[in-house]
Amino acid sequence: MWQILLSIVTFTVSSRTSIDISGDMPKGAEVECVQSATTGTKTQLTQGNSMTFNFLNWQGQEIQRISLEMKSNKKSGAGWLTFSVNNSIAWEIKNASFASSVWHGNFSEEWVEVSQSFSPALVCETDKMQLVVEATSNSLYVASVSIEYKRSAPTPYTVDFVTNTGNTIESITEQEEGSGIVLPPNSWENADWHFVGWTKSPVEDTKLQPDYLPAGTTIYPQQNQTFYALYQSADAQEGRWQLLQPQSGKYLIGCALSIVAYGGVEDAQIATIEASIRYSQNTFGEKQWCLLSTPGESQAYGITFLTDSTATIQHIESEQFIWHNKQNHLSASYGEWNYRLTEDSTWLFYYRSISDGKMYALYPYVENLDDPFVFRLEHLGNFQSGGILLFPYNKKATQYTSYPLGHQEDVHQTLAQPQGEFIVPFGIYEIHIIDGKKSLRLRN
Repeated sequence: MWQILLSIVTFTVSSRTSIDISGDMPKGAEVECVQSATTGTKTQLTQGNSMTFNFLNWQGQEIQRISLEMKSNKKSGAGWLTFSVNNSIAWEIKNASFASSVWHGNFSEEWVEVSQSFSPALVCETDKMQLVVEATSNSLYVASVSIEYKRSAPTPYTVDFVTNTGNTIESITEQEEGSGIVLPPNSWENADWHFVGWTKSPVEDTKLQPDYLPAGTTIYPQQNQTFYALYQSADAQEGRWQLLQPQSGKYLIGCALSIVAYGGVEDAQIATIEASIRYSQNTFGEKQWCLLSTPGESQAYGITFLTDSTATIQHIESEQFIWHNKQNHLSASYGEWNYRLTEDSTWLFYYRSISDGKMYALYPYVENLDDPFVFRLEHLGNFQSGGILLFPYNKKATQYTSYPLGHQEDVHQTLAQPQGEFIVPFGIYEIHIIDGKKSLRLRN
């Protein structure tokens, strides 16, 4: 059997906005005192004003007695009182003179006790008890409130952890009641989600950041409870990862030379600007290209995949479509490209020329090594690698969930394994870039 302990705690009014606490307060319990009066002394309730005590987190305590230290004026003073437990009134004094037997029995300018005992004791099952005193004639005064209660001997509490993944985290029990529990880390993550903390209830998909406690936070549970892992979409913390499946949208056009296209067609070419593009390993152990720069509007291009082999390209800001003329030069005109994803997971946008029967592709080019790169049409014989990179212009909104595997199918895509080599034509030569290292070779 549990050992029963008798405790008394007293709440003394120290100002209109604060109280002093003495005695044995239940662990984790709180109290607040709200006064409606703005005149008179700190303990005085003038006619029509009230004093409310809200007792919070008293679940499991057995209330045996409550007493108030009160007084009235010498020959006047009236009011009413309610004490509520479990959302029901457990003690009530209806509006009456302080000289009535339901109060003190006579008026008093000295502090006296007004109390009520409960047999059997009131077991607090909800998280709130409330005491309200209001004066209805002249003044009543409340100096303090005391609660006598009994509670079980100290009991350590246990917290369970639900990850909703294959990663199991063992329950943690306090070493002793009130010693607290440190929330553990959760190492589970994938390419789409990573762990950010713990919540008291599971979170469905949302873009609004829920209240959560990060790993390492010390909590002081008031009962056995369960915490749920919260995950945040991984791409909210990372750059823009290359497109690996055809999907129409707004993109940046770049390449491994750490450049992205800028603007529409001018002089049969598209200008470029420098960008931070890295060849990085994702959580699957595979490598792919990632854009870390923040783009501007002039870098946005609309890619519309019309079929499984054709697509259009349009510069968003100027509304220019990008295609070619009869001389096989880039032009601001509408046309449908052929496209394919190459062996090194880059894209080729190309066409076969009617005039000479050759294959031309949108490709980075530089006249001299010290000149800026541009995108233009190049005749290429090898269509197996070295295309362009497409990065989503708009990053996905941050998502939160307690069910990462429930949404993984929607956002997961199988990633191809890039080879890390990029080839740029340079006159009769080719610039080969392998994992960031450049070399110059004769073109075949």
